[in-house]
Amino acid sequence: MNIERIKIFKFIKDNVYIIIPILCLSFWMLISIIKDNFYIYDGVDFPSFYYSGKYIYTNPELVYTSISPPYFYLPSFASIFSIISIFEYNTATWIYIFIILIFGILYLREFNKLLVIKGVSNKLNRFIFLIAISNGIILLQNFDFLQTKFITLFLIILFLRREIQYRKNIKDQFDTKFVFTQLFILTFAIGMFPQFAFIVLIYLFKDISNIKDIINRSQLKIYGLFIVILAVQNFIVFVFPNLLLDFLTKGIGFYNRVGNISDFTPSWILLQKSSFSVSLFPYFALIFSIEELWFTLISITIMMLITIYLISKYDIKIEEKFAYFFLATLFFSIFVVQTIIIILLPVILILFIYDFKKIDNYLNLKNYGNYIKTNIYFLIAALCISASFLMPTIDLVYRILPFTMDIPIQLLLPIPIFIYVILVIDLYLMIRKRRNKNK
Repeated sequence: MNIERIKIFKFIKDNVYIIIPILCLSFWMLISIIKDNFYIYDGVDFPSFYYSGKYIYTNPELVYTSISPPYFYLPSFASIFSIISIFEYNTATWIYIFIILIFGILYLREFNKLLVIKGVSNKLNRFIFLIAISNGIILLQNFDFLQTKFITLFLIILFLRREIQYRKNIKDQFDTKFVFTQLFILTFAIGMFPQFAFIVLIYLFKDISNIKDIINRSQLKIYGLFIVILAVQNFIVFVFPNLLLDFLTKGIGFYNRVGNISDFTPSWILLQKSSFSVSLFPYFALIFSIEELWFTLISITIMMLITIYLISKYDIKIEEKFAYFFLATLFFSIFVVQTIIIILLPVILILFIYDFKKIDNYLNLKNYGNYIKTNIYFLIAALCISASFLMPTIDLVYRILPFTMDIPIQLLLPIPIFIYVILVIDLYLMIRKRRNKNK
């Protein structure tokens, strides 16, 4: 009996760095449930998932036309969600909120594996990484709204972790099974967030070192696999072709989030509890009332140019390309509302992984001053991520601090952007220091 207890205590001691973040994530779900007296059936996004799953095989013409809020994912997600939609609405809601928690825990475990594979043997640093992305009001919102963010994030981190692990094995031959699995994971993730579709291009062309490689044998296999997987995951489109047209016209069209700054009065914000754009470019479009069509075209063009640039940089690793793309998304994409940073910021944090010094006993670290000095750039990044996750929504600020309703909305909206600017400056200084050190 004593031996078993010793094993349990040793397990807890060795893994406390990941147990605490998992408990924190579970705490936010518990708060979400308790604060509403266990009434979770008004999750903003859940009706979209539930009824799309219910209609996808029976009344597919209703999926993109008659659900509120609108369903704007690919049909593949509705097909999977149809399993949950078999249950009565309230039962399905409880099943789904625990599915969100499970995927959140799996995501933290995958992120920890990614850190280990990237060489972060220091458990203290791994703990800081994990605690920064496992706390915040933004996580509470994810449970409140019953969103898919943790599912998407798990798939993306799983995809990147497998990619890094495969690269370390240095296999010269084309591994069809591995590429198929990777494309399957990535394609399904993009099916839940089509606004990130450009990262598929980054992956498809990641091994292109010159223009001739675009049509070599391996690349043609990759294109073929992607087309087959996309078709299989969305096979329902071949049965009901109008689904594709509905997705392109009504699903993607849902992302007109800019609006007019004069509409955002304190009373309207308190009533609607809206998610605002937290991206630099949409902020300017909002302030200067740029027409939505031009705003959308300019934003997509910028993101496409950034994608092409990242594809052209053959020497940048795939996980870093994804991170840089998500960093650019924070500034130039039209699709960044507050809750989406749950997906963006953890991936961006990968850029701050470097050669950390090993600490044998992280629970009894004596020289914290030296630790902070050595890891200053990483710590600043973790603080920026934590601040973004902990930042309350504007309607919550109004409720807690009523005097803030007298502050012009133009001064409140760019606060997240200032944090992103600090993050970019921190990244630039870190990269410059590493380059100077390697000279």
